[in-house]
Amino acid sequence: MNKLKDLQKQLADMRRLNQHKSVAGSKKYRELVAQVYEEFKKINKRPPTLMEWRKTAGADADPINRIRNTGNYPLGRDLESVARGRIKARKTTHAKLETKTIASGNKIIGVNYRNAADKTKVKNILTKYFSVPVNQRDIKNTVKQLRTLEDLKPKTSRSIIQFMGAARKDLNIEPVVVTEAVALQRPANVSEHILRSLTEHIRQGGTDFKYAPKGEATVYGQLKIIDNKTGDVLTRDSIREAIKNNDPRFREYATRWDELKKLKKSSFTHPLSGEKMTLLNALQEGTGRLI
Repeated sequence: MNKLKDLQKQLADMRRLNQHKSVAGSKKYRELVAQVYEEFKKINKRPPTLMEWRKTAGADADPINRIRNTGNYPLGRDLESVARGRIKARKTTHAKLETKTIASGNKIIGVNYRNAADKTKVKNILTKYFSVPVNQRDIKNTVKQLRTLEDLKPKTSRSIIQFMGAARKDLNIEPVVVTEAVALQRPANVSEHILRSLTEHIRQGGTDFKYAPKGEATVYGQLKIIDNKTGDVLTRDSIREAIKNNDPRFREYATRWDELKKLKKSSFTHPLSGEKMTLLNALQEGTGRLI
């Protein structure tokens, strides 16, 4: 407990002196915020929720999301709030049976069905939809089929797609996954994104690229792919150098990547709290996922 109080004092002092906004100070600030996480976890025998972490450290979402991007910092759940939300949602749902999502605040926590027939129909439609790889799924036709249900007919496409995700979890429908794509970790930079696209090209039977001998791997740093047009062996490092040299093969990809990075850094105002943040931080805070 004494260590936690000491960390809180150090953080408060840095904020008072505006040291947390400098390049050197921000790094030290994040280190202290990360230590608050560990101390909270040690004291409470569980990880903090995002709000608990922010409140205990006195920090906003930006340094916390940066910390979570660097390592394993899972967030806890406010079980009391979740339970209250579910109780409230059940009471509301029982007042009128509908086929729809159940929400607590702005978070979807489940689904409800008007009757057994609706549930069976939803299960059959979604089982078929998720039984094929992502690039073969017909989202437009699936939304159209779900709109034949009375309660979903007036819903927007976006609402129905949200319902699809919640219903899949509720019905325990496992989507078909592509082993090769899942084996690779989340790409961390543009060269890894390009490598992942090339492995997908090969998996789908494309002929422009192929794996080099012993070049197939589940780690980006070990992947080696041959460009069949030039004979070049493409690796993470060689693609990085090619982009620096404005290689026309990767020019558009690199441009789109830079545009996406700028978009993520664009200013965003939280519609509920009014807090100023970047679009990336808003997405991370809203979904609870690292993006």
